[in-house]
Amino acid sequence: MRFIPALLLIAAIPVAAALPPSAGPAGSGSGTHASLAVFEEVAEAWRAGDAERIASHLGRRGVRLSFTRRAPAGRYSSNQALFLLENLLREPPTVRFAYLRYRNLDGVEGRPSGVAERIRIGEDGSPEREMVFVSLVREEGRWMVAEIKGTPGPEPEPAARRSP
Repeated sequence: MRFIPALLLIAAIPVAAALPPSAGPAGSGSGTHASLAVFEEVAEAWRAGDAERIASHLGRRGVRLSFTRRAPAGRYSSNQALFLLENLLREPPTVRFAYLRYRNLDGVEGRPSGVAERIRIGEDGSPEREMVFVSLVREEGRWMVAEIKGTPGPEPEPAARRSP
């Protein structure tokens, strides 16, 4: 009976070693967990319509923004980007923002990047789909958003028609 607690403790060691270290504020630290935390924060903020929270992840060197029909593509300071993001997120509201895939989360092979699907309700009430590309850059020891680019995505599939 004395050996059972010791066996349980030994069995728990590999699990504890596999857990990710606490990353601190989103983007601090290095590696996959830190960059993924920034992507998750951006997604949560986008769904909430919180441009200030997204802007908190923009670096001092500014960010490259590109969205069709909303603002000329270019490099913007974080203050300019905040203004543009507020307008972008204001209307129509986002009903879905979810990353579909990521690349280079550890930053070793290049900038971490992710592609998200954004669905919003258009003026005519129909869903509009947009693909949003987000890339990060290392700045002052943190992962910061370097680029946000939106492109029209394929139209969402229409609801299945019901047979009479």
